[in-house]
Amino acid sequence: MLLVRVVREHFSKIKSSEKMRCPHRGNLITSEEAVTAIEYALLGALIAVVIVSAVTLVGSKTLDLWGLVSRCVEAAASGVGSCP
Repeated sequence: MLLVRVVREHFSKIKSSEKMRCPHRGNLITSEEAVTAIEYALLGALIAVVIVSAVTLVGSKTLDLWGLVSRCVEAAASGVGSCP
């Protein structure tokens, strides 16, 4: 409890404009450039997830198709069985 009170007192003495200030980049939390960058990062992550999902789905379907082709070629070569 004492630690919480000390931290609150410390932050209450600091100006609100200084609370969110990063010493290297300026005011990152409230700047519109930072919000835009975060939005682009989230959009890029969403696009990456969609691409990975699509490639995985197409890849598994392609693998199934090549498995069918392989079985048909083996059946035709051996003369045993038939191809669906």
